[in-house]
Amino acid sequence: MPDDKTQTTQTQTEPGGEKPPSQTIQWDEWLKGQPDEIRTAYESHTTGLKTALQSERQQRGELEKQLREAAAKADKGSEAQQQLTGMADKLAALESQQDFYDQAHKVGVTDLKLAYIVAREEGLIDARGRVNFDGLKKAHPALFGVVQPVARIDGGAGKQPPSASMDGFIRRASGR
Repeated sequence: MPDDKTQTTQTQTEPGGEKPPSQTIQWDEWLKGQPDEIRTAYESHTTGLKTALQSERQQRGELEKQLREAAAKADKGSEAQQQLTGMADKLAALESQQDFYDQAHKVGVTDLKLAYIVAREEGLIDARGRVNFDGLKKAHPALFGVVQPVARIDGGAGKQPPSASMDGFIRRASGR
């Protein structure tokens, strides 16, 4: 899943005429600095996605509840009860993982899957799904790494001429 919180440096400009966020600028900060028409367009574009995500989560919650109710009605200790309870537990675990991903993304975790495994194994997620991100960052700071900048032929100096080419680079390096 791409990380839309931090972006690598690009040379193109956005519709508002400004460069997109660099690795040091947070997405939310950049969006706040955009003209109203860009923010409005962004919000209208993502509203449907957010609504669909919320609807999907509600459906999974209802399904888990139905599975648990069916398990309660099944004969105690029966295979059906065990299977229904197992399915409900798997669904609850999936929902917990998705909630973790949402929270971790907001605090700048770069490897969501690895961070979830570490947090779960080290007991950094409580019974209510709250995550101790401070403890995770203290124990595993590499999970909060920064996005590496785009490689450039000028060594990242930012002074690459607009007409730079590999031929020109080779000629300059050979002293021509």
